[in-house]
Amino acid sequence: MPQVEVSRETDEHIKAIALLLETTPVGVVERLVCQAKDSMAGRLPTVPGSAPSPRSASGVVPGSGSAKGVAVYLTYRHHRAEGTLVPQTGEFTITSPPWNGKAFGSPSGAAGAAILHFNPDRAIFRNGTWQGPASNGWQEWRLASNGEFIQTVRPG
Repeated sequence: MPQVEVSRETDEHIKAIALLLETTPVGVVERLVCQAKDSMAGRLPTVPGSAPSPRSASGVVPGSGSAKGVAVYLTYRHHRAEGTLVPQTGEFTITSPPWNGKAFGSPSGAAGAAILHFNPDRAIFRNGTWQGPASNGWQEWRLASNGEFIQTVRPG
């Protein structure tokens, strides 16, 4: 089995996460790699040794002027959802399971869906139907590149 060397501090963090998730350190690493792979779909090399697509420091994939998405995530009650945001339009897609590419009109709608999924008790009865909680998605989701709230890339 291949081995990966990590610092003592990282090893301690992996062990602590394993305890919280009730799994093994190997399970934690496998989960992290799967999440990273899913969030990088389309950007990973298809040929061994080829370079992934270039990204700017903000996580934006440089393009030919068309709107590109930035990788984002939300953590709620030790659960993580990942997605992409097009800052110019507010278009939002949650890429992680169980959504697997479901589009939302705004980061707030996506945040409400994720929070409701991870905590069904947050549902509220509004206008005769059960709905997800009201949430300001611009202050819930974070940029995968640096952990800042997506509010920092929101157009003026």
